[in-house]
Formats: sequence, C-alpha cells, structure tokens
Amino acid sequence: QEQERQRIETEKQQQQEQERLRIESERQQQEQERQRIESEKQQQEQERQRIEIESERQQEQEQERLRNESERQQQERQRIESERQQQEQERQRIETEKQQ
Repeated sequence: QEQERQRIETEKQQQQEQERLRIESERQQQEQERQRIESEKQQQEQERQRIEIESERQQEQEQERLRNESERQQQERQRIESERQQQEQERQRIETEKQQ
C-alpha cells in the first residue's frame, strides 16, 4: 500500500516536471519568436532609413544638376547678348564712318 502510494506520488511528480519543462520550452520558443520579429522590424526600419537617405541624396544631386544647368543657360544668354551688343556697336561704327 505504501509502495503504491509512493509510486503514484513519484508518477505525479514526473508528470508535473514534464509539464513544467513543456511550459518552459514553449515560453522559450515564444521569446525566440518575439526576438525574431523584433529583429525583422529593426531591419525594415534600417532599410526604410537607407531608402530615405538615398532618396534625399538623389534629390540633392538633381537640384545641383538643375542649378548648374540654369547657370549654364544664364551664361549662354549673357554671352549671346554681349555678342549682339558688340555687333550692334560695330554696325553703328561702320554707319558713322560711312556718313563722314
């Protein structure tokens, strides 16, 4: 009778221990899953920042290109205008010479 009682007690303890281990194992798996998700979120955030930085850099380059282009056009217009004025002065000089 005592043996039977001990056997039942031992069996019960073993079951409890197994249950405890099962719960602990489950908890660890959930923790790993949580960490995996967290890590994934961080990677996505880094990727988002990388894309944002790249986009800003491209915009800056484009603005720089447009600035340079605008400057070039401005210089070209000034050159043409200056040339035109010189030709006009030359024409007037010749006209004046003819009249004398």
